[in-house]
Amino acid sequence: MPSNILSRAVGDEEVLLDLNSQVYYGLNASGALIWRLLKKGTPLERIVGAVTTEFDVPPEKARQDILALLEHLKSKALLRAS
Repeated sequence: MPSNILSRAVGDEEVLLDLNSQVYYGLNASGALIWRLLKKGTPLERIVGAVTTEFDVPPEKARQDILALLEHLKSKALLRAS
């Protein structure tokens, strides 16, 4: 995670603050789960499994949504490519 990004859980959601731009971003419950797992260094397959279990979605749909979120976070410089 970039050092200029602060995050805080608010209920079942997550709020991110980019200290450089002073812009806040909000993640819904599924995005918050993904964010928390990313912060722990959880591999993609385990994130897919967690989302599939928690939100009762098929694995392929979960994978597509997770990858889309990762690309969005990278485009906003909230996540570094690794």
